[in-house]
Parts: sequence; structure tokens; C-alpha cells
Amino acid sequence: MRRFLIGLLALTISIPSFAVYAAKQQSAGRSGATVLGADEVDKAPEVIHYVAPKYPKAALEKGLEGKVLVEAIIDENGNVIDARIKYSDNEIFNDAALAAIKQTKFKPALVNGHPVKVKITVPFVFRLKENGESK
Repeated sequence: MRRFLIGLLALTISIPSFAVYAAKQQSAGRSGATVLGADEVDKAPEVIHYVAPKYPKAALEKGLEGKVLVEAIIDENGNVIDARIKYSDNEIFNDAALAAIKQTKFKPALVNGHPVKVKITVPFVFRLKENGESK
């Protein structure tokens, strides 16, 4: 139990500058409104309430690290209305990444000063620390 607690204290989950990568495709959202790519808006969505993913216990116990790219649709109110895994180098992290992005709140993307739906890609990097130092 002590080893597990030390492991919890020694982990970090990083999202470098909460980088948001452009989604180049247009698609229809749930309500049928156009969903723009991040490169098609005047102002990209901004995080106003970030929820960090929980490091999966099984991954922690096995000493696993990984990266997950989550494609999310942010609506005109800044809510994540849809999310899917775009890339994952270990699916043990997928549920944690999806749960985190679905709880994250954004300031909506803008076009001509008006909020719009936008598709973004958000990276989640799961890393363990070694002796208190990030790898």
C-alpha cells in the first residue's frame, strides 16, 4: 500500500501548454450546425476550467506511460458535446483522457465575434516521475 501511495505522489500528467491542434475537416454536429476546424475560427476556444485525467491504477502499478490524442467538439457555450480517441499509444489511458476532456469547460471559439462550434484535438501525456523528477 505504501508503494502505491508513493507512486501516486510521484506521477504527473502533462498537457503541454494545453496545446490544441487544428482539426482540418468540417463536419455536422448533433444539432446539424456546422462544426468548424480550429484553423477556420478567428479565436480558438480557451480552457476556463481544466479537469486533469486520473492516472489509471493498472497503468500506475505496471509503470506504464502513454499519449492519447482526443478529438473534441466544443459547442457555442464552451461545452464538450462530443469526444473520441484520435490516437492512443496505449488504450489503458483512453477512458481517463475522455472523462477529463468531457468535464473540461472552454470559452467558445469565435468567428466575427460570435461563438461557434469547433473541432479541436487535445493531447494528454501520461508520465510517471522518477525520484521526484519529471522524465
